[in-house]
Amino acid sequence: MEELARAVKRTYFAWEPFSTVEEGLREFLERQEEEECLTLQAKLVRELLDGSRRFPVHPDCGRRFLRRLAVTLERRDGLEVSEELYKASLAADDPQGRQRFFYKSYFIGDDDDGDSACCVSLAESRELVSVGGATGLRTWEAATAFLAWARSSKAAKTLGRG
Repeated sequence: MEELARAVKRTYFAWEPFSTVEEGLREFLERQEEEECLTLQAKLVRELLDGSRRFPVHPDCGRRFLRRLAVTLERRDGLEVSEELYKASLAADDPQGRQRFFYKSYFIGDDDDGDSACCVSLAESRELVSVGGATGLRTWEAATAFLAWARSSKAAKTLGRG
């Protein structure tokens, strides 16, 4: 259950589509007793919604993800979906559009317990050019590819050593 909860959390805060974790979640819900499913739901609601208060994800991504999560949980016979999750999936975060950027999180590595060794949350925008004409509120795809290469490459470990 912990591994699944971690995968859902990473997917949500990285603005990735729900389909990334949907199959694993469905399989878990089918195999487990109702009590385990309720425990997972409570953990997800707590971690996703509490984390969103501190590092708000883009409202479109967040609502879409939480709606799909609620629907997937509803499909499990006998499982009552949390009212807090329903409210969050219907909420109109920042309806006036005051907030120009939101936080996208990148999880780097795993520690011995399986938790992320490092989480970097960056203020980002989905727009290429912001309202004021500024650029730079997006992470380059090449940067994440470089990080993956650098973490796995022996040659990268010697960079900067002269």
